[in-house]
Parts: sequence; C-alpha cells; structure tokens
Amino acid sequence: MENIGTLIVVIDGSCEIIAFKNTQEPAPEDFSGDALDHHLIDIGGFVDPDTRPGSVTGFKGYIEHFIYNGRYYFELAANEGYSNVEISASREAIQPRPILTPITFQTKEVFAELQTQSTFQGLTFFFQFRTTEADGLILFDRGDEQDFIAVEILGGRLHYVFNQGSGTTSIQDVTMRPLNDNMWHEVWIYRDSNDQHILMVDGVPAADRAASGASTLNLGGLLRVGGLQESEFSDVPEMVQSMKGYQGCFASLEINYEPIDIFDSADSIESKEDLIEGCTGNSHFLFCVNLHFFLWHWS
Repeated sequence: MENIGTLIVVIDGSCEIIAFKNTQEPAPEDFSGDALDHHLIDIGGFVDPDTRPGSVTGFKGYIEHFIYNGRYYFELAANEGYSNVEISASREAIQPRPILTPITFQTKEVFAELQTQSTFQGLTFFFQFRTTEADGLILFDRGDEQDFIAVEILGGRLHYVFNQGSGTTSIQDVTMRPLNDNMWHEVWIYRDSNDQHILMVDGVPAADRAASGASTLNLGGLLRVGGLQESEFSDVPEMVQSMKGYQGCFASLEINYEPIDIFDSADSIESKEDLIEGCTGNSHFLFCVNLHFFLWHWS
C-alpha cells in the first residue's frame, strides 16, 4: 500500500484523479480497526525542509477552505489565540470570489422556493449579497416541529437564527460595520466537528453552539430565498425579527457545496416579474456639503 499515492478532488460534483505515483494494484488488506496516526499537516509547502521529497517546491497560488475531519483550518487560523496553526502565507492578496448567477429582488414581496432535503446532520451555505436595505429575510426553512433556519439582515447586520429542536440560537456577524452599504458581501454558514455553528461574513467568523439536545436539523425541504408570503410573517419564530422580504442583489448560492441557479432550480417564484437576472440595483445619494451626510436609496 505504501507505493500508492492517489490524490482525489471533487470539482463541480465530479470525482477526478489528478495525480498518482503509480498504477500498481494494492494487495487486498483489511485495515478495519486501524487508526491513521499523524502529527502535522503541511499545506502549500514544507515547514521542515528535511521532509521535502527531492526537488518538490512550494505551492504558489490561492487555496481556500481547507477542511479536515470537519475542521475548517484556514478559518481557525484567522482566529486570534488558536495556537495549533502556523501561517506564513499572505491573506491580504486574496480576492473575493467571482459573482455567479446574480439576481435582483426588486421588491420585498418577491421570493423563490427551492426544494432541498429535509434532514441535515451538517448543513453548509454560501452566498453573496448586496443591498442598501437595513432589514430583510434572506433565507428561511422550517420543519413540522420547532426546527428552522433563518438568515436575515437586521439593522444592517447579518443574523443566522436556527433551532435544532432544543432551543433557538442566534448568531450575529462580527464585522463591526453595517452591511447595507451597496457593496458585495460573502457569507459562509456551516457547522464544524465540535458542533459549533459558524457564521462567517467577509472572512470574519462568529460562532455559537446549538442548545443541548438534538444534533440534526429536520426541516420542511422547501427553502425560501428572499422572503415569505405577507401572511406568513406573523407565524415565524419570535427571534426572526426582520418581518419583511429581502430587497437587493443576491448571487453564488451554494448548499452543501452544490451551486444553485435560482431561476433554473426554483420550484416556484412569487411575483416573478420582480425577480430579475443580473444585479440591476443602483445606489443614489443626496449629499449635503455643509452637514456632510448622504442618504442611500435603492431603485
């Protein structure tokens, strides 16, 4: 087995072998009960030059979201006080991800419904948004009992609210600035191996644990993107407070690393004429020279 060195990656849902040492078939062996003993993982290069094989040089390029046994090590490295990760690479030159399949919610009444699985042991979201509105419900799904997830912008700050059946938890972004600034923002939501739920906005993570009890999310299998029917807002969980739909641009939705094109994938779209492909929102402002203030407005 030690002669076999295969690297497998998943790209756009397909599994590809991209490197190997040889094609010798390994002899059948039973490794059940064995444990992989490792002490150090080098990413991008070798910390100890003596361990570098031959003329292999370090990697030059961009790597994001290295995940091993459920731990998001790059995000952990960004947290001050986490001593198990050493980093010498620069984070300053990393560019935001490209804007993919952008759409515009032109009114607060428009939303889309996406069919998803109903039970999640782990759930990961990625999306990008751009708005000048201070409040709005971006994502929502609820099950038959207490379980639900919601992502909303409230007072210009992003909130991730969820209940796994044992109590509601709310996580607010810690970027320390309003996000309704007509700029694109990146959002990751995931749960790590320690059952911490992470809300990461523009690379800045905030975390909290679910209330003790159930470890799975049992949802309704119908994810609302952009809001709800007006009559449904009165029945949302108490800690979801925006009480109106999202208005602005939205892009690059991924659910469990699967890219989602809302126009192609939606089961239904409410007020479809107000959901536009592309980002068509414009920011206008009134500027007062003497008082030095401006007012954002979405059109």
